This record gives sequence, structure tokens and C-alpha cells, in this order.
Amino acid sequence: MNLPFQGEFAFDAGPNQSRESAWHRERQEAMRALAEKLGLPLEQNVEVRLRDGVILQGRLRVREETLFLDRVDTANIQLAIGRATFRHGDLAACVRLDPPS
Repeated sequence: MNLPFQGEFAFDAGPNQSRESAWHRERQEAMRALAEKLGLPLEQNVEVRLRDGVILQGRLRVREETLFLDRVDTANIQLAIGRATFRHGDLAACVRLDPPS
């Protein structure tokens, strides 16, 4: 049985070399794709108004770490700002507070 090759960690990367792993880059791309799919600025500062009238401000994130972001049930995904959690379906409005970088 041949095992797949595992790359090395760049612990000794110089100042001009990226220490970021391919997994980390793929994870960031998956998060961008999920944000686009949801139509939300994930990992950004936002003001959210929920259907029950509650207004929250802070960094919008997926509540739980999900291994496979491309398999997330977008109708029931749990989101969070600080310690407040809510479902995607509970959103009435979401406005990004900081300009895109």
C-alpha cells in the first residue's frame, strides 16, 4: 500500500518566504466561496439585523469549525457575532462596516 506524500512544514522559512501552508490557503479559499454562496461578508466587521429586531455589530463568522465548507447546509448554517449565535435564515439585513481590502 502506497501512502500519499505529505509535504514538509516550512518552520525554517525566511522572511521573504511564505509560512502559510497549502491547507491554510485552500481553507481561506473555501471560506471565500462559502461567503459568496451565502451572500455574506464572513470574517468581516458587520452590522446585522435579525428578523426579531435584534441588532448586532462585530466580526461575522461561522459558529463552528466545519471541516468541509463546500458541504455546509446553507439554510441551517449557524453564524455568530461575538457570543451571539443565529441561523442564516434569521437574518433580515447585513451591512459591512469596514471597506473591502
